[in-house]
Amino acid sequence: MPGKPAPHIPTLFVLGDSISIQYGPGLERLLAGRFACDRKGSELLEDQALAENGVGILQRLAALDSSLEAINGGDSASVLAYLQAKSAAQAGLGTVLLLNCGLHDVRRDPRSSNCQVEPGYYAANLNDILRLATRLSQQVIWLRTTPVCDACHQRLNHEFQRFNADVELYNQITDALMDEAGIPSIDLYGFTRKLSPADETLEQLYCDHVHFSEPVRQMQAAYIAGWLEAYIHA
Repeated sequence: MPGKPAPHIPTLFVLGDSISIQYGPGLERLLAGRFACDRKGSELLEDQALAENGVGILQRLAALDSSLEAINGGDSASVLAYLQAKSAAQAGLGTVLLLNCGLHDVRRDPRSSNCQVEPGYYAANLNDILRLATRLSQQVIWLRTTPVCDACHQRLNHEFQRFNADVELYNQITDALMDEAGIPSIDLYGFTRKLSPADETLEQLYCDHVHFSEPVRQMQAAYIAGWLEAYIHA
């Protein structure tokens, strides 16, 4: 008798900033056997033999420089350009597209105080992003941008500024657009913020001006994995 066909494993494609790169290995490990994980930048990986040794795509990419444009989703304009290129190449982005931008958009120039991508342009970019994303993937899921500790960021980074009030504003803009489009959102902002309810202890979550410590990354990965399991396999 012929053997049973191998069960279909959905593909999870991650398109986001360095926060997603850093929780990626934990997410990939927790979803092993349930999702095949991929992300922007996987074309950089030439040694596919590592995959056979249990080293996944997200783990290998996390070992590279997370600021690399080829891996990092960047701001909404960069995400849009990436999706436009994929659309032109008629390249799909998996069963599920886990999508985020915003943390680069809210960067403020210390001299002009302007955001890298102002709110109106951010909203326009998101509309175009959603139009393309829903064509390139069967299911698009948005991740709300993670919180910023103002004092920590400004003390450790003098090249540009970030403020949590901007993160909240851009998340609100995104919430409205996702609701209108019927796109589900994972509240990674709310989850991460609750890990340190008091403002005076918020800085303890970070390893630098904006990235999170390893324990926080693992908790973020577990939260996202649990959300995906409940939503996709319900």
